[in-house]
Amino acid sequence: MTSLRSDFRERFFYRGNAFAIGGYMNRPYKEIIETQASSVLPNIGGGAQAEVSDYRYRDLISFSSARSKVLGNVDERDGERIYNTLSTVTVENLNVADVVTADRVVARMVSERHEGQAELPMLPIGSYFSNLKIAGVPVELPTHDWLFKAATLQDISKHQETLANRDHQSLDGMGGPLKVPHLEGFDADGGNRSFEDHQVLTSLYSLPRRLPAGTQSGKTHRGEPLYPWGIHIEGFGTVYLGELMITRYSRRLTMIRLDMGSPEEGEASIVSTDGNGCTYP
Repeated sequence: MTSLRSDFRERFFYRGNAFAIGGYMNRPYKEIIETQASSVLPNIGGGAQAEVSDYRYRDLISFSSARSKVLGNVDERDGERIYNTLSTVTVENLNVADVVTADRVVARMVSERHEGQAELPMLPIGSYFSNLKIAGVPVELPTHDWLFKAATLQDISKHQETLANRDHQSLDGMGGPLKVPHLEGFDADGGNRSFEDHQVLTSLYSLPRRLPAGTQSGKTHRGEPLYPWGIHIEGFGTVYLGELMITRYSRRLTMIRLDMGSPEEGEASIVSTDGNGCTYP
């Protein structure tokens, strides 16, 4: 008997969203930081966009403008369907407690998936900081250029193998992308699962070679270990830059993630975008 699945042509289920800021505070007030300039992509494709001007959350976070956009569509080339998605958000003149500032922060995810392709390829091309400052000091972040070209987990796996074969110290010294602790569920011997089954948490950037005075890497205000792309600022908290979660079918890019400590405590994601999609059957 022919299964119902085999009777239907492949269908793509889109998912994408983008927003300027969202989060919550625990101290000195307990409240939600309502999500701003959020756009959501329907699962059948289409588009959405949003814009916010002159935003201020108490005396803690402000920006002059934010805009987000998500798009999903399909075209045909030589009888083959191509599923396209775009998810992007831009914030202008960001100021977080006069500690983290930037003229512009952009997150952008783009995908082009060919019909029958096993893994969803997605790239963060066009994501960047303009005039980022931490504690008043301009910060230049070294970029992991290859992550802007690694569209799939398969590409990342190949890059890991190249580094390991060439120079094991290069792999361990990269400060993030493919060190074993950042592969969720990954055993020293690789475990029983293929690389494509893993989730990878990393960053588009390494830390600057010289941190601003009064900041440090290594430990949070709670004494917990920092991810290699985190910068701790005493009396403020920790800022994570260009944080990227990669799975076989999705990417989540958060350009700034705040884990704020004393005297103001809370968490916020700033300039964040998500791209996702899967097919049926």
